[in-house]
Amino acid sequence: MRALWLPGVLRDAGLTVVEHAGWRTRGSELRAIHGVVCHHTATSARTSDSAVARLLIVGRADLKGPLCQLGLRRSGVFDVITSGRGSHNGFGRWGNDSIGIEAYNDGVGEPWRPVQVDAYQRGCAAICRHLRLSASFVQGHKETDPRRKIDPAGIDMHAFRARVTDLLKPTPPPAAVPPRRILRPGSSGPEVVWIQACLAIIHNRWQQVPDPGPTDGEYGPKTAAAVLAVEKMHNAFLTAFTPDAPRHQQDGVATVATQDAITWWAQQAGK
Repeated sequence: MRALWLPGVLRDAGLTVVEHAGWRTRGSELRAIHGVVCHHTATSARTSDSAVARLLIVGRADLKGPLCQLGLRRSGVFDVITSGRGSHNGFGRWGNDSIGIEAYNDGVGEPWRPVQVDAYQRGCAAICRHLRLSASFVQGHKETDPRRKIDPAGIDMHAFRARVTDLLKPTPPPAAVPPRRILRPGSSGPEVVWIQACLAIIHNRWQQVPDPGPTDGEYGPKTAAAVLAVEKMHNAFLTAFTPDAPRHQQDGVATVATQDAITWWAQQAGK
């Protein structure tokens, strides 16, 4: 098994990702993915991001790389190291059949940057959502291997998991009267804001619906692509459960019927 979905899942969550050459085939395959293990790299802030990423790829004299699936820079950018197993939790619960995230921090008192912690939590939530795991499956290395490890030092994992739990909660549909005019690329206004908000809720629950982009009231290509994905998803649902019902056009245009479908799927996502 390989976690080839990692970059897409993180990007869908609005995170910035750098894929390092060879990540798709680097290392042996995972036998399973039991959870997410959080670490710090124990590298100085003076060490360049590229040097830390290289360390995670190649490994150390005493531990062959890759050392994890993901690195996390102080800026909140994720480095994708491998889709396979990483040598990050060999003696801990779950072993190396887990997703390891090595956050760039010296581990001896360096303050954690809010942008990095925010990305850490959002990345863990995105992975858990994809794997259909609760936040309880996000553990610090100091929790999976408490007799040997202290990382990620300085992070309260209980508070960390509480934030991941909040991020995993479905967002209720916006309280507003749904628009009734046809919306299409080039449309703008509060009606588009409402549709984008609903699409964002759907995207967070069903990732085959792409990110509709910012909730800015401008019906652009990302919004149209998300509308098209909901049209396809709704038609597949109708085919399976109500084969006699009329189908929606699959053109990325939010007709009144399509708006009703988007409203319904956003409500289902909130349940």
